[in-house]
Amino acid sequence: MSTPTYEELAEENEKLRKKIKEFEDIITSGKRDDLSISSEKMYETIFRMSPMSIGITRFEDGTIYDVNDAYCETTGFSLYEIRGSSTVKLNFWVNQEDRKTLKNFLINDGRYRNIETNYRRKDGSMYTVLQSAELVTIQDKKFIIGLHLDITEKKKLEENLKKSESRLRAITNSAIDSIFYKDINRKYIIVNPAMEKLLGLPAEKIIGKKSEEIFSKEALSIILEVDNQTFSGEIIDGVYPLNIDGNEYIFHLIQVPLRYENNDIYGISGIVRDITKLKGLEDQVQRVQKMESIGTLAGGLAHDFNNILAIILGNAELGLKHMPQHIQAKKIFENIKIASLRGKEIIGQILSFSRHDKAELKPFNISMLLQESIKLLRATIPSSIKIKYDIWNEEDIIFGNPSQINQVLINLCTNSVHAMNNKGNLNINLENIQLDETKTKTFNNLKPGNYVKLSVQDTGAGIEPKIMNRIFEPFFTTKEVGKGTGLGLSVVYGIINSHNGAIAVHSTVGKGTMFDVFLPIINTASEITSNINPDSLKGNETILLVDDEEMLTELTQDILIFFGYKIKCFNSSIEALNEFKLNKNKYDLIISDMTMPDMTGDILSKEIIAIRPDIPIILCTGYNESLDEEKAIKSGIKKILMKPLATSALAKNIRDILNKS
Repeated sequence: MSTPTYEELAEENEKLRKKIKEFEDIITSGKRDDLSISSEKMYETIFRMSPMSIGITRFEDGTIYDVNDAYCETTGFSLYEIRGSSTVKLNFWVNQEDRKTLKNFLINDGRYRNIETNYRRKDGSMYTVLQSAELVTIQDKKFIIGLHLDITEKKKLEENLKKSESRLRAITNSAIDSIFYKDINRKYIIVNPAMEKLLGLPAEKIIGKKSEEIFSKEALSIILEVDNQTFSGEIIDGVYPLNIDGNEYIFHLIQVPLRYENNDIYGISGIVRDITKLKGLEDQVQRVQKMESIGTLAGGLAHDFNNILAIILGNAELGLKHMPQHIQAKKIFENIKIASLRGKEIIGQILSFSRHDKAELKPFNISMLLQESIKLLRATIPSSIKIKYDIWNEEDIIFGNPSQINQVLINLCTNSVHAMNNKGNLNINLENIQLDETKTKTFNNLKPGNYVKLSVQDTGAGIEPKIMNRIFEPFFTTKEVGKGTGLGLSVVYGIINSHNGAIAVHSTVGKGTMFDVFLPIINTASEITSNINPDSLKGNETILLVDDEEMLTELTQDILIFFGYKIKCFNSSIEALNEFKLNKNKYDLIISDMTMPDMTGDILSKEIIAIRPDIPIILCTGYNESLDEEKAIKSGIKKILMKPLATSALAKNIRDILNKS
C-alpha cells in the first residue's frame, strides 16, 4: 500500500471532523429516538475503530476525557492510564513551545489544521504526527477534539529519498562523462556539469530545450536518428562523430530508454564520453607499445651483456697492471678498456630506456643541476659552437633522478652538435609554464598544472618531415655507421616518460631544430606531502566545518577526526553562522565550502571575520570564476583550496595555518 499524501491525509481529517460534528449535534439535540440512538452507536463505533488517533480533552484543565483505540496503540498507554490524565502529565510533548503555540491557535481561531508535531511515547521514543484540532462546546463545556496521524515512517522515507537524491546528484555532478536525461517530448530535463562544459552552455540554457535548439545542422541529423532508435526501444552503444561549434569531435554514446512499470517509454538517459583525443593518439600509442616491447627485450639482453663486458673490462684492467710500459700490447689493452667502457655506457642507456634500472627519485632544483651540466658540456663541445643559456630560476623543484635529467640534457645537446656539424649556435632555455586542459591534449600523459619547459635549440640541418615520427624509435638513426647507436633520443624519451613529463620537437629543414621538454613542478601540497609522516599532520583543535553537500561533510569529518581534530559540522551556512555567534571562542579554525545556498562561503567568511577577526578560515571550491583569490586573502581568508582535496594536502594546510595562528 502506498503512503498517503498530505492532501489525502487532510481530506481524511476533514471527513472525520464532520462525522464527529454530526455526533456532537446528536448528543446535544435532545432527540433520543431510536434513530438517534442508533446513530450515536454508529459514531461511537467510528470513533473507536478509526485508524487515526482521536482524542477528546477538556479545554479548561487539559484533562483527557476520552481517546480511541488507535490513540492508545500509538502512544503506548492504556485507556485506563490516559483517561483523567493530561498530555502534560503523560509527558507527550517533546517541545512545550509547540503545546503553547497550538493552544493559542485554539484560543484565537478555534481550530488548527494539519500541523506537524513531535510527540513522545510511553517508552520514551519520539514520533511525528500530523494533527488537526477544533474547540467545541458540549453542554456549556469546552472540549478539544484532536485528530492525530502517525507520519514518522513517511518522514523517514522522505528523508531517505532526499539523501538518495543528494547522493545521486553528487555522483552525477562529479562524473567526468556528460550525463543527460530527456523527457517524452525530447526536451532536456537533467544535465550534469560535464554536459554543460561539453556544449559550452550553462544548464539553464539547455534544460527545457530540444536538440534542434542547441546543435548545428551537421550534428543534428545524427542525434535525431539515435534518439528515434532509443524511443523505439533500442539501447544505443556506439561511436559517433559530431560537429560542435565548428570543431570535429568523436564521442562514445550509451543511450537507453526509460520505462514505466507497464513498459511504456517516458524518456531517455545517456552518457557521453569525448574520445577524440584517444582516437587521435592511436598512432602514438602504437609507437609507445612498440618501444616498450623493444625495451623489454633490450633490457633482458643488456643485463646478460653487462656481465660479459664486466669480464672483458676486468681482464683488460688486470692485464694493464701486469704489462710493462714499453710493451706494444699495452696500447691494445687500453683500447679494449676504452671500448668496454663505451659498451658499458650503451648498456646504461638501454637499461634507462627499458626502465629496468632502479633510479633513485628525489626532489631537486633542476636549474642548479643544469648549470653544472652546462659547465661539463662547454669543456666537451667544440669552441666553434656558441652556447647561450637562460636557466636561472631558484624555485623550480622537480621530483626525479638528477643523473637521468643530466643525461637528457647531454643527449639532446650532443644530438644538436652532430646536427650542426660542429659549427653553429646552441641555445638552452628553462622557464615556468602552466598547461591547461586544452594544451595537455597535445600530449599523451600530461595533466593540467605547473611545469618547467627545458628547450634545446640548434641551427643545424633540421629533420625531414618524413622521418619526424621515427626519431624517438630505438636504434633509428640518420648518422653514418659507427657514429651513432640510435639510442640517444629513445633514452631521452624513456627518461622523460618515467618522470611523468613529455617532449615535443619543432624542426625546419635547413634552419634547425628545437626540443621542448616538459617536467612537472612539485609545488602542490598533495605532491610535497606524499612522503610526510602522518603524525606530523595531527592536531587536537576544534574546527567548524560547513558544506551543503552532506556526503562531503561526513567524509571530511571522518578524515579530520582521523587526524585528531574535534569537528562540528553544518550543512547550512546560516546555521553555522548562528552557531559561531553563540560560541565564537570555541573554534580554532573554520573550513567552508564556497558555493552554498542562502549564503556563499565568501560572505559567510566575511560575517565570521567581523565577529572575530583573528579566526583562521579555509575556503574550499571546485570551480568559481567569480571568486577573486587575491581579494579573498586580503579580506582575511587564510587559504583557498581546490576540490577534490587530497587527504594529506588538506591535513597539511590545516596544520600549517594552525601553527602560524
